[in-house]
Amino acid sequence: MSRPAAPGMAEAAPMLVQAGGRLFLIPRGTAPYLRVGGPLSRAVLALLGGRDRGAVLDDLAAAGEPSSAGALLSAAEALIARHALAGLPERSPPRRSGAVLLVAGSVLALAAIVLCTGFLIAQVAPSGETGTPLSLATLGWLALAVPVLVVAHEAAHLLVARLFAVRPSAIGLHRGRAGLPMPWLDLREAWNLAPRDHALVHLAGPFCDLLLTALALLLLWVGAAPVAPLQALALAGSALLLANLTPFGRSDLVGACRAARADPDYGPCRLRRGRLAGPPGLKRFARLYLAVLALAPALLCLATLSRILR
Repeated sequence: MSRPAAPGMAEAAPMLVQAGGRLFLIPRGTAPYLRVGGPLSRAVLALLGGRDRGAVLDDLAAAGEPSSAGALLSAAEALIARHALAGLPERSPPRRSGAVLLVAGSVLALAAIVLCTGFLIAQVAPSGETGTPLSLATLGWLALAVPVLVVAHEAAHLLVARLFAVRPSAIGLHRGRAGLPMPWLDLREAWNLAPRDHALVHLAGPFCDLLLTALALLLLWVGAAPVAPLQALALAGSALLLANLTPFGRSDLVGACRAARADPDYGPCRLRRGRLAGPPGLKRFARLYLAVLALAPALLCLATLSRILR
């Protein structure tokens, strides 16, 4: 997952993104993006587009209260000066192909998660003499598999970003869950890409997890050795897929949705008193995601219990 820039980075002029009649100022430092809408947004865009100050003032007076036109113009000029805004970059408008790509990638990844879960259940289910149940050695190998997969995940983001000539603003470590150090990339420059290409940058990490997990499962399926490291790789890959495809929080899936729609405000889903709230597209995916998340542990417990009682 891409993370905010490290503290102490030099501030630079933010990038500008238009979505839904609003103007988003995406900084290259640690501050969150700014959202500007209504007449103020139109005034900022007009001034950045080179329109004369008097013409902008006349437009504001014609569109609203004449008494507030001067204050709006002054606020727009102050915003431009405070953030050193110079102009609005050319960006391709959002295309349906970006949303189609996102949906196809999400469905494929969810199907892969279900297949991985089914295979892992088979590892502990009664399977006769050919069974390869999980062992304590598998848990030991997880300590190595997790950081390897996390680094590969971030490297996939970086590789695809570089294919689109996007350079990371910063690379480093941050304190993740449980206080563990996690690598992060500041790839907010990708907002200059077309929505479809920006979504691909976000989806590169989960697809890397998918490929490595599928490779580990394939080797286990054909009986390759050693078994414990491959099981650890499959377990860690499945966990990373679930974490990076969650429709909640700041996951790669939510980032890809925002990129495909060119809207930094899009998503994520939330649980309010047991009910899902959020964008309709993500809500449909969230129901499938929560079903897999609830069903997989239950099936694993049942499979393990059946082996013990056998």
